[in-house]
Amino acid sequence: MLLWTSLALAQSPMDLGPKAAIPLEYCDPDVASGELDENGEPTLGPVSDCREPPLVVPDIELPSGLVGPEGRRESPYTTVDQLPDVVRIKTFYQGYNNFHYFALVDGKLYGKERIFAEPGELEVVTEGGWELFEGGLPHREKSDGKTTNLRGWDDTDRLIRMTADDDEVVVIGANNRVYWKRIGETPRFDNQWYDEWGFPIRGEFEMPDHGLEALAWGVGRRRIGSTGYFTDPAGDPHVSGFGISTMYLLSTDQHTIWLADTGLPPRLSHRMCGPERSTVKAVNLSASASTIMLIDHAGQVWTRLADYDTTGSTPGHRYNYDDEPLDGMDPFDVRTIDTNMQLPPEPWSQQPSVFPDGRPQWAHLSQEISIHQNGLGNDTRELRIVGTDDNGELGYYRKQLLEEAWEFIPASVSLADIAWLDDASVDNPVTQYGEGWDVDLDGVMRVGGVEYPIHIEDWNPVCTPAQATVELPGGKELSFGLHSVDAWTPWRELNPAFDGTTEASLGTIWFDEETLASTDPDVLAIVDELRPLHREAFSLWIEGTTQGIHLDTKGARERVEIVALEQGEESFEAAEEAFLAHLDPAKFLELSAEPTLLVDPATASQGQIEDAIAVNQALLDALTKGELDGARDLSDYRSNFRQSRRLTNTMFVVNGVLRITGIRLIGRIGDKRRPKAKRSTKFGVWTSKVSMVLENTTGMILRSKKKDRLERRQAKAEYKEAKAILKDRIETYEDALE
Repeated sequence: MLLWTSLALAQSPMDLGPKAAIPLEYCDPDVASGELDENGEPTLGPVSDCREPPLVVPDIELPSGLVGPEGRRESPYTTVDQLPDVVRIKTFYQGYNNFHYFALVDGKLYGKERIFAEPGELEVVTEGGWELFEGGLPHREKSDGKTTNLRGWDDTDRLIRMTADDDEVVVIGANNRVYWKRIGETPRFDNQWYDEWGFPIRGEFEMPDHGLEALAWGVGRRRIGSTGYFTDPAGDPHVSGFGISTMYLLSTDQHTIWLADTGLPPRLSHRMCGPERSTVKAVNLSASASTIMLIDHAGQVWTRLADYDTTGSTPGHRYNYDDEPLDGMDPFDVRTIDTNMQLPPEPWSQQPSVFPDGRPQWAHLSQEISIHQNGLGNDTRELRIVGTDDNGELGYYRKQLLEEAWEFIPASVSLADIAWLDDASVDNPVTQYGEGWDVDLDGVMRVGGVEYPIHIEDWNPVCTPAQATVELPGGKELSFGLHSVDAWTPWRELNPAFDGTTEASLGTIWFDEETLASTDPDVLAIVDELRPLHREAFSLWIEGTTQGIHLDTKGARERVEIVALEQGEESFEAAEEAFLAHLDPAKFLELSAEPTLLVDPATASQGQIEDAIAVNQALLDALTKGELDGARDLSDYRSNFRQSRRLTNTMFVVNGVLRITGIRLIGRIGDKRRPKAKRSTKFGVWTSKVSMVLENTTGMILRSKKKDRLERRQAKAEYKEAKAILKDRIETYEDALE
């Protein structure tokens, strides 16, 4: 579009240029007659209806397409002089938290003081200049004042990514390691850089390829000292405590959102459900205080407050599906940290259009966005989108999360390579969709020793709920909702549910009122058995993939078991066998069958056979040494087994001490669990919470241990079979050469 060529050229630094007379082809198309002249061009309206060209606020000049080692895109900043006075838009090379602006310059981290902006306030240019942020590279300070490198770091390394929020800054080195630091001391961490991530056993976090290649990433952190508290969908407040940090990444497929949490193992293996069950395709992501902001190719914006706590997955919190609010609680009352969080969690919300009455002629939007926290609670978040107004001035559109109207702020945005959205798409927004993970399953449900055919619609290992329909005698049916949340596990996984292994979930059955009130004996045979599980949070244990699920009751009594697959089976035993057969936990057999390993000895040349022998031998060597790319190493299973034994023993001992000493200060008020009033001290609340965490995590570890033991057994069998296949193939090829 000619307009964009003109607009882009006008953005040279410190040179607004004179107002040139506008050519007729830049007239507002609304004044065109709609007819074509003899050359096929639209006939324009009167010259008096034309406008002068817009003035464009100049932005700083930055090099574009800067490429670092191994072809990675790096920060465009090469000198400190290029840094802006204020960072208004977060990218992978610049950002801000509540205390500092940050930017990467030539592989090092620079910082500048930031004054916290309340809702409605603009960024303030502070007097201090940009300086290396604590030396510019992650390190540890020793008691003697000297510094030492963190693990995996050497003096030749550089930083390639950064993000920040609240009191935290997170960076990725050229060694792919994640490093992070919190400004000031917290109860768990001192004012130092850390090279470890995760709970209960911390380890190095090496960002995998799908993380490094992500379209966008950001960290969102909330704590009592910043946002203060979180309000669940029932309106109940919960104090944020010491804080939760969540890393979000938008995949190159545009609809997968990866999640990493400091309470999870150091692997990028968990997914967050995106808009419309993770089918909406977005072009950018930003995050702050557990709130995600997405924008698509047409300028449509979605937001959601979602982290591992609020979505129901943290064993340190209580959850329920009871929608009765608990009124009258002070959000900062320490007891709120131990009350039930309401499920299902907050859904995605589509934000109002930037141009509700249509886009003005000279106004444009980009895909450059930011979100940041600026107050207490869920809703104090400011959204920003880089664009131009109707006068062509560069700046950003902003609004608070719940406001209806966007406000334009003319300002420099200090970005290289602004990605502008297509005007036609913005004018007529049509959501683009990717392929989600909903699948329909058929299988068998066993209740009270009786087997029933069951159909599960829209099973999804990432998004919930699914709908189950049971076939009853006489052609009758019984339906119920199946809600699920990601089950916390201490194991290091790759891509559960998608990589041949199962993903552990906690499930909840939800009957409608009509079904609960039914007097049909065939319906009651199932409902009466399962009535105690109705809306009882996490009463089911689910192991699922993208092709099937295995479900049973979490308690001691097996009230229900379900096995369902895309290709259903008629008997429970056959369904179980088929479910186990479709798993491929280590990918060893898949790798050994790669086409690049195979040749036909009868027709291949000597050189082709020799090459095939070499690649098969290389895979065999990698398999033997545990150096596989794209497969789960057996050492993961050995490590998980050692961790499970150590963690289980520790938690049983500590939990036993708590039970023996009677330190379990939990009572009931209505249907809400909270500390007894007479013991509602901080000690009582935190002790009861520790007890609950130990109980929940011990149970989760035992179930995860069972799952891991099964996968380990299958992986070992695959390992032996794959080695045998490769050895036999190499011998066959060698015989063909003789």
